[in-house]
Amino acid sequence: MAFYMFDVDGVLTDENARPDKEVVKMIEKLATEGHILSFVTGRSRGWLSDHLFPLFDDEIDWSSLYCVSEHGAIKGRGTDISSWELDEEYVIADEVKDKLYKVSQKEQYDGLIQWDQTKESMGTVEAVHGDPGNKEHLKKTREALQEYADDVDSISSKSGNKTVVSTYGVDVIHPDLSKKLERRGLLMKSNLPIKCLFLEIAAAIWLWL
Repeated sequence: MAFYMFDVDGVLTDENARPDKEVVKMIEKLATEGHILSFVTGRSRGWLSDHLFPLFDDEIDWSSLYCVSEHGAIKGRGTDISSWELDEEYVIADEVKDKLYKVSQKEQYDGLIQWDQTKESMGTVEAVHGDPGNKEHLKKTREALQEYADDVDSISSKSGNKTVVSTYGVDVIHPDLSKKLERRGLLMKSNLPIKCLFLEIAAAIWLWL
């Protein structure tokens, strides 16, 4: 038995944030072999429930799946997101979200980034994905994400939060949240021999770095 840990964006999804069916098959194979699986992501539980979990084989027992979403603000096990817990300590203020939202509505971002309504603890914009293979649109969305991140940096810092730029979006989150810390915490909780864990993870480490 081994412990496998995966990010979602750019790992389980393609450049247009669509889950990769071949990677899903690999996840299912690991699950049927009895390995312990975990997802550590900045994505919301709503996104996972709407876009990723419906692709999973219902015949497989997913109750042992560890899930950490929104950089650690929400945690749970299995694919029933209603049982996951949101830590209120990590929810940024509504007034901060309102300011971030207003910035996201600037005309210069139209068609390139959009406000993520599914996030519960943070303020997030996501790239508006174009047609598959449209490299020019992809380039423009990435430039817009960085411009937005620079645009909201003062709002983020003055409110005591931090800005995180990811593959497909920009999150303004509580300063104590970190996917890296959550990964380390899950490893310590897995109860598997550390040597075994890192031997197994090393083989798949390209999947989530």
